[in-house]
Amino acid sequence: MESDQAGDVTAPRVIIPESNGINYTGISQNTDTHVINITEDKLYRIIKDYHQGLTRSRDWVTYLGILLSLMASLTASSFNDFVFAANTWKTIFISAAGIAGFFTAASIWRRVRDKPVTAKALVETIAGRIKLDE
Repeated sequence: MESDQAGDVTAPRVIIPESNGINYTGISQNTDTHVINITEDKLYRIIKDYHQGLTRSRDWVTYLGILLSLMASLTASSFNDFVFAANTWKTIFISAAGIAGFFTAASIWRRVRDKPVTAKALVETIAGRIKLDE
Protein backbone atom coordinates (compact mmCIF):
# COMPACT_ATOMS: atom_id res chain seq x y z
CA MET A 1 0.00 0.00 0.00
CA GLU A 2 1.44 3.34 -1.03
CA SER A 3 0.36 6.73 0.25
CA ASP A 4 -0.27 10.17 -1.18
CA GLN A 5 0.86 13.21 0.80
CA ALA A 6 -1.72 15.99 1.11
CA GLY A 7 -0.54 18.71 3.47
CA ASP A 8 -0.07 17.24 6.94
CA VAL A 9 -2.37 14.30 6.26
CA THR A 10 -1.18 11.10 4.64
CA ALA A 11 -3.95 9.36 2.74
CA PRO A 12 -3.40 5.70 1.95
CA ARG A 13 -3.58 4.72 -1.67
CA VAL A 14 -4.89 1.21 -2.05
CA ILE A 15 -3.59 -0.86 -4.90
CA ILE A 16 -6.00 -3.62 -5.89
CA PRO A 17 -4.23 -6.66 -7.34
CA GLU A 18 -5.37 -8.26 -10.54
CA SER A 19 -8.73 -9.93 -10.10
CA ASN A 20 -8.64 -13.70 -10.23
CA GLY A 21 -12.36 -14.15 -10.58
CA ILE A 22 -13.11 -11.98 -7.51
CA ASN A 23 -15.44 -9.05 -8.11
CA TYR A 24 -14.50 -6.14 -5.85
CA THR A 25 -17.50 -4.07 -4.79
CA GLY A 26 -15.60 -1.82 -2.44
CA ILE A 27 -12.91 -1.59 0.18
CA SER A 28 -13.61 -1.10 3.85
CA GLN A 29 -11.00 0.36 6.15
CA ASN A 30 -11.13 -0.01 9.89
CA THR A 31 -7.98 1.81 10.84
CA ASP A 32 -9.16 4.33 13.42
CA THR A 33 -6.72 4.63 16.28
CA HIS A 34 -7.53 5.84 19.76
CA VAL A 35 -4.48 6.70 21.85
CA ILE A 36 -4.78 6.45 25.63
CA ASN A 37 -2.35 8.59 27.59
CA ILE A 38 -1.97 7.55 31.25
CA THR A 39 0.69 7.72 33.92
CA GLU A 40 2.40 4.53 34.99
CA ASP A 41 1.30 4.75 38.64
CA LYS A 42 -2.35 5.29 37.69
CA LEU A 43 -2.22 2.33 35.27
CA TYR A 44 -0.60 0.20 37.99
CA ARG A 45 -3.38 1.12 40.45
CA ILE A 46 -6.16 0.35 37.95
CA ILE A 47 -4.66 -3.01 37.00
CA LYS A 48 -4.04 -3.87 40.67
CA ASP A 49 -7.70 -3.12 41.51
CA TYR A 50 -8.82 -5.18 38.52
CA HIS A 51 -6.60 -8.11 39.53
CA GLN A 52 -7.82 -8.02 43.14
CA GLY A 53 -11.43 -8.02 41.95
CA LEU A 54 -10.74 -10.94 39.63
CA THR A 55 -9.07 -12.89 42.45
CA ARG A 56 -11.94 -12.14 44.86
CA SER A 57 -14.46 -13.34 42.29
CA ARG A 58 -12.83 -16.80 42.39
CA ASP A 59 -12.48 -17.13 46.18
CA TRP A 60 -15.64 -19.21 46.48
CA VAL A 61 -13.94 -22.15 44.74
CA THR A 62 -11.35 -22.48 47.51
CA TYR A 63 -13.88 -22.22 50.31
CA LEU A 64 -16.21 -24.71 48.62
CA GLY A 65 -13.34 -27.18 48.20
CA ILE A 66 -12.50 -26.94 51.90
CA LEU A 67 -16.17 -27.34 52.85
CA LEU A 68 -16.58 -30.43 50.66
CA SER A 69 -13.41 -31.99 52.08
CA LEU A 70 -14.59 -31.43 55.63
CA MET A 71 -18.06 -32.78 54.85
CA ALA A 72 -16.53 -35.91 53.31
CA SER A 73 -14.37 -36.37 56.41
CA LEU A 74 -17.36 -35.92 58.71
CA THR A 75 -19.52 -38.45 56.89
CA ALA A 76 -16.82 -41.09 56.34
CA SER A 77 -14.94 -40.93 59.64
CA SER A 78 -15.47 -42.45 63.02
CA PHE A 79 -13.50 -40.23 65.34
CA ASN A 80 -11.23 -41.90 67.90
CA ASP A 81 -9.31 -40.62 70.90
CA PHE A 82 -5.95 -39.23 69.81
CA VAL A 83 -4.40 -36.42 71.84
CA PHE A 84 -7.98 -35.12 72.31
CA ALA A 85 -11.20 -36.97 72.99
CA ALA A 86 -13.21 -38.25 69.99
CA ASN A 87 -16.02 -35.75 70.64
CA THR A 88 -13.48 -32.91 70.64
CA TRP A 89 -12.25 -33.95 67.19
CA LYS A 90 -15.79 -34.17 65.91
CA THR A 91 -16.56 -30.71 67.32
CA ILE A 92 -13.43 -29.29 65.67
CA PHE A 93 -14.43 -30.72 62.29
CA ILE A 94 -18.04 -29.55 62.62
CA SER A 95 -16.88 -26.06 63.61
CA ALA A 96 -14.40 -25.92 60.72
CA ALA A 97 -17.14 -27.06 58.32
CA GLY A 98 -19.45 -24.35 59.66
CA ILE A 99 -16.78 -21.69 59.20
CA ALA A 100 -16.00 -22.94 55.68
CA GLY A 101 -19.73 -22.95 54.90
CA PHE A 102 -20.05 -19.35 56.08
CA PHE A 103 -17.08 -18.22 53.99
CA THR A 104 -18.41 -20.15 50.98
CA ALA A 105 -21.81 -18.48 51.24
CA ALA A 106 -20.26 -15.03 51.79
CA SER A 107 -17.89 -15.36 48.83
CA ILE A 108 -20.66 -16.65 46.54
CA TRP A 109 -22.83 -13.70 47.62
CA ARG A 110 -19.96 -11.29 46.91
CA ARG A 111 -19.41 -12.94 43.49
CA VAL A 112 -23.10 -12.60 42.56
CA ARG A 113 -23.30 -9.01 43.84
CA ASP A 114 -20.01 -7.75 42.35
CA LYS A 115 -19.77 -8.86 38.74
CA PRO A 116 -16.19 -9.23 37.50
CA VAL A 117 -14.92 -6.43 35.30
CA THR A 118 -14.87 -7.15 31.57
CA ALA A 119 -11.93 -6.32 29.34
CA LYS A 120 -13.99 -3.56 27.68
CA ALA A 121 -14.74 -1.98 31.07
CA LEU A 122 -11.06 -2.21 31.99
CA VAL A 123 -10.05 -0.34 28.81
CA GLU A 124 -12.80 2.24 29.45
CA THR A 125 -11.41 2.70 32.97
CA ILE A 126 -7.85 3.08 31.72
CA ALA A 127 -9.09 5.64 29.19
CA GLY A 128 -10.79 7.54 32.04
CA ARG A 129 -14.34 7.20 30.73
CA ILE A 130 -15.65 5.16 33.70
CA LYS A 131 -14.50 4.28 37.19
CA LEU A 132 -13.48 0.68 37.95
CA ASP A 133 -15.68 0.38 41.03
CA GLU A 134 -18.91 1.35 39.21
